[in-house]
Amino acid sequence: MNKVFLKFIILLSFVFSVNLLGYDYLKSRETMIKNQLIERGIVDKRIISAFLKVPRENFVQKRLRKEAYADRQLPIGELGEVILKPYIIGVMLMAINPQNHMRILEVGTGSGYQSAILAELCEHLYTIEINPLIFKNAKQRLIKMNYKNITFLLGDGYLGWSKYAPFDRIIVDCSPDHIPKNLLDQLAYGGRMIIPLSYSQNVVELILISKDKEGNLKRSNIIPLTN
Repeated sequence: MNKVFLKFIILLSFVFSVNLLGYDYLKSRETMIKNQLIERGIVDKRIISAFLKVPRENFVQKRLRKEAYADRQLPIGELGEVILKPYIIGVMLMAINPQNHMRILEVGTGSGYQSAILAELCEHLYTIEINPLIFKNAKQRLIKMNYKNITFLLGDGYLGWSKYAPFDRIIVDCSPDHIPKNLLDQLAYGGRMIIPLSYSQNVVELILISKDKEGNLKRSNIIPLTN
């Protein structure tokens, strides 16, 4: 076989394999960041950079990977568990404003997608998941992706994690009908907590709790949530 032609075939095979491995996903990720985040007010450079680094397609079911960057939540479990919309994650991150020196508690590891983004933005992430199968899958996925600043716990996140409290930031992904006292107690002075509060089956509001340096709490409504 002609050597020039052989080199062309090898190069073509490489380009084709790279395309299969993720160039289309990268383009979709960049489009998602532009259309779903930046154009809707999520403009913090550190947050945008974290979204750009984390491949959302790695955190959804294989059959849904082409929809990984759609503007909607996607199922990850058999009991209604979902991976949140990128925009909603962006809103929560903008509200709590995580910093490199902070310790953050995440209630609801889920797929691990938000965990990965948080790990890019803080010193250490403590994440709790109550579903054993989802916990196992997320932990394996994040360890494989070489995140070394995440500590995992299988358990009830509403109890918090007193061993490592207080936390500079707390982010809750499930929707309780009340704000768990344990989480308020474990929030550091000067800390912030974001939580989707369920008023009824159809009404969920994203709530920001701030604790000042004297321990006083302030509650702010951010946005209502929809699927």
